[in-house]
Amino acid sequence: MMPRKCIADINKLFKRRDTCQSYIYATFSLPKNTTKIAPLAPAHRLFSADGRPTGRSLFDPSNPTMARPLVGGISAAAAAGHAAFFCTGAAFLATDIMYLRTISMGSISLAMVFQYYRPQPLRMPLRWNAIFLLINCGMAGALYSERQEAEDMTEEMVEIFEGGLFRDRGFSKVDFYRLFGLAKKEVIKKGDYLKRTGSVSNKLFYIISGSASIKREEVFLSSVSEHDFAGEIDLIRYLTESKKIPDAENVDEVSFQMMGDENPPAEAINLARESCVVESDEMTVYVWDFLTLKDFLVGGNQRAVSNALHAYIGHEMREKLEDAWNMRVEDDRDKAHVQQLAVDYLFGGLGERADVNEVR
Repeated sequence: MMPRKCIADINKLFKRRDTCQSYIYATFSLPKNTTKIAPLAPAHRLFSADGRPTGRSLFDPSNPTMARPLVGGISAAAAAGHAAFFCTGAAFLATDIMYLRTISMGSISLAMVFQYYRPQPLRMPLRWNAIFLLINCGMAGALYSERQEAEDMTEEMVEIFEGGLFRDRGFSKVDFYRLFGLAKKEVIKKGDYLKRTGSVSNKLFYIISGSASIKREEVFLSSVSEHDFAGEIDLIRYLTESKKIPDAENVDEVSFQMMGDENPPAEAINLARESCVVESDEMTVYVWDFLTLKDFLVGGNQRAVSNALHAYIGHEMREKLEDAWNMRVEDDRDKAHVQQLAVDYLFGGLGERADVNEVR
């Protein structure tokens, strides 16, 4: 026979629960001559049997609306708990930061519902989750605002984004908006230099209109025009060399080993010999200072923007190399053709005056 004190303790433990009495009778076999267990106090309800309000709020943790078993014996509160874990799992698979924060907010909210509608609400997790929910709401709001600004870019920025193939080369609109938000728009006149021979470049240019020639010791190498970067090789060298001098405060301290080293690398010497001069009447460009750009890409933890910019520059450098190679091949073909004409003329293979004029 189970002591009456034990039964009283069990009744006290499951007090104010609809299923308490049935649970006790199903778990323990009590003799018929044992004193019956006193019925429990009725559960708090929002409405009485005649339909009148009882004064209890839906937000009262003790109301049975959220705890009553529904489909499959699962209550609304328990379903919220399962949904919270499902959202947490979905957040682990999210690749978009806005999507991740939105799912996280839903997961936290559902977890708070489960933690609140319990016989004893979990106060500490509720308070911490409320703080996390506020943080996520603030960050999601900032992301949404930034995305809206990127969507509402000016027509000029939209034309640059689409005409420059930034999307195809790895930039999202937000990354593009962040990068060009640091740039200054300038107009450069004909004959001005983007870079002078023997100087260390400290700026990256993106050309909106106009053209410029890249020369080495007054020998034409290639040209840059609309939707091209200029100074990108200098930028890559600056970002690479600056890692060796983390405390450098300006570009002059990171001199690419061109000015101070006794044995500077060959590529540094070639860069020092190059110049870039504007050939059109005027050139419109967006300009970034290397130090500002480095602080943004490295110090600002903008890895997505940094990766997209490096990918874009790499793609453009490949195109420039292909163009330079094609020009070299075309020049070689022209030279070979002229040489062949000269050989044919000398050995009497042509004999026609028109062909002689062609050689000349």
